Amino acid sequence: MAWTDKVRSWDYDLTPVYGWFADIVEFHVQRTGWPAYIGIAAVIIVAGLVFKPTRPIFTFLLTNVINSLFSYAQIVGSLLTVHVLGGLWKLMLSFFHRARHWVKESITKRG
Repeated sequence: MAWTDKVRSWDYDLTPVYGWFADIVEFHVQRTGWPAYIGIAAVIIVAGLVFKPTRPIFTFLLTNVINSLFSYAQIVGSLLTVHVLGGLWKLMLSFFHRARHWVKESITKRG
C-alpha cells in the first residue's frame, strides 16, 4: 500500500512519507551532489508558503532567517569597517610622524 493510499484511508502514519522523501533526497544528492540540498530546501519553503494553513509559520520563519542574515552582514560589515579605518588611521599617523621627522631633519641640515 502506497503512502497516498494510506492518506486516502485516513491513516496518517508519516513513516512511509518520510521514507519516500528520504529516497527522493538520496536520489537527487547522488545525482547532482550538494546543490541538491539547496533545491530541496527551496522546494520545502515554497511548499510551506503555498498551502494557506502553513503560510504564517513559514512566513515567520523565513522573515526571521532573512533578518538574522542581514543583521549578521551588518555586524560583519561594521567590524570590517572599524578594522579598515583603524588600519588607515595608524598608517596616516605613521606617515605624519615620518613627515614630522623629515621636516625636522631638513631644517637641522640647513642650519
